[in-house]
Amino acid sequence: MEAKSAHIRVLVVDDEAEIRDAYRQILTVTESSEVAGFKELRTRLFKKTASAAAPATRAATRTTVFETVFCDQAAAAVAAVKEG
Repeated sequence: MEAKSAHIRVLVVDDEAEIRDAYRQILTVTESSEVAGFKELRTRLFKKTASAAAPATRAATRTTVFETVFCDQAAAAVAAVKEG
């Protein structure tokens, strides 16, 4: 089964660097050992029924990729939107 990915564009605008950093941590994808362990477990649990996978199983193989732009002021955000 091929994994599908959804690309979502996100514009984060805040004058507080700590707030922008918090969003960056949330929206940045990292492959931790816990995530890798979950993927291995999911594969082991559902490999026998891969051809007749349930909708929830198929949904679990989707990934979301966030295309993020971080700005500290409104003018920079407007410029980022105009750039596309």
